[in-house]
Amino acid sequence: MNNHLKILLVALVMIVITSCGRDKDLEELVLLEPTSVELTFPNNNSVCVTGEIISESISRVTFTWNPAEVGETYQLTLTNLITEISQQFETGTNEISLEIARGVPFSWFVSTFLGGSPTEAISETFYFYNAGEGLSGYIPFPALLLSPEPGSVLPPNQNTLSLSWSSSDLDDDIVDYDIYFGVQDPPALYQEQLSETVLNNVPVNNGTTYYCRIITRDSQANESASDIYQFEISN
Repeated sequence: MNNHLKILLVALVMIVITSCGRDKDLEELVLLEPTSVELTFPNNNSVCVTGEIISESISRVTFTWNPAEVGETYQLTLTNLITEISQQFETGTNEISLEIARGVPFSWFVSTFLGGSPTEAISETFYFYNAGEGLSGYIPFPALLLSPEPGSVLPPNQNTLSLSWSSSDLDDDIVDYDIYFGVQDPPALYQEQLSETVLNNVPVNNGTTYYCRIITRDSQANESASDIYQFEISN
């Protein structure tokens, strides 16, 4: 084999190797998915007192979170827990200032998006009260279903299961809970005035989807309603 042919073969091999490497890099880039962020402010289960007061009923609050490891844009979802109205706000940075009602409880979470990816990454949900004048008591934050895990598919032949949940109140005066549970959405009242955060021996059937909602009540008769949670018992 002459020298010219050897040089040509070496060049072809290098081109193939380089091309494969670039294709791999491109493939990895295309397969990247956005990552969820860690919320930083307002803090979870807290009273926000640092907002800029705009009027008697409105203040400006800056929401912040740690930047996503992978992501280009964010969408903040803010829910007024009194009216149950949600709003979405988009931003390209890891903070956004919003004018919101004072003396009202809110929940918020952030979704991360990456151009070219059809998926989104959703953060944990935080709850807070936006401070207001003359606020003497706080409505409990909505309860969170712990078990079964929301959206889960449980193995068959359960016969019965236990529902467990958590809840918090800035006044620390939660009195009891009402449990709505069943196969309909929304579910019907199942048990009321429970003092514990667990309900045992709930009968279930194979191949059935169940829905659960929890009402939390405090000593001042304030109430909050959780999301409607769903889980399934497989066949």
